[in-house]
Amino acid sequence: MQTKHNNENPRSTQHKSCQNRIEIVGSSEMMDSYMLLIFYELLRVFQYDTNRPGTLTQNKVTIIEILKYIENHYMDCTLTSTADHFNFNPNYLSTLIKKTTGQTFKDLVQSEKLNYCSFLLANTDRPIYDIASSTGHSNLSFFYKKFQDHFGITPQQYREQHTTKLQE
Repeated sequence: MQTKHNNENPRSTQHKSCQNRIEIVGSSEMMDSYMLLIFYELLRVFQYDTNRPGTLTQNKVTIIEILKYIENHYMDCTLTSTADHFNFNPNYLSTLIKKTTGQTFKDLVQSEKLNYCSFLLANTDRPIYDIASSTGHSNLSFFYKKFQDHFGITPQQYREQHTTKLQE
């Protein structure tokens, strides 16, 4: 029997590892290669975890579809609208997402929004308040806190670090 001794979120650890490697490597091709390797590792772990006895194959397909749906509709999806789309009870969907990903529905949507913000910060010169507002963050202080919690640096620091690498 396996027990967990580390309470740190594996996704957070992987994100930090990626971020460190990207900062060290700095090349777009290498970043793409690392992302592909990480994706394959996550897929392998996901397949192992979902192939354990008692896990329904339908849940594997469904959770992947749900995550894709959230990724494509993060700006306007709610737990209720997503549950309706998949013909689930919202409580069931919430439990399924938490059990499978270790995150809440709200956390997944927030993460997608922050990832989009990071893309805009690195690839546009739009003001930070405009980027925050475009993803539904009307409170700039709250946006800064969530961004820093997610990426470990402020939006301005993120822009400075990632814009420089793009210009090199």
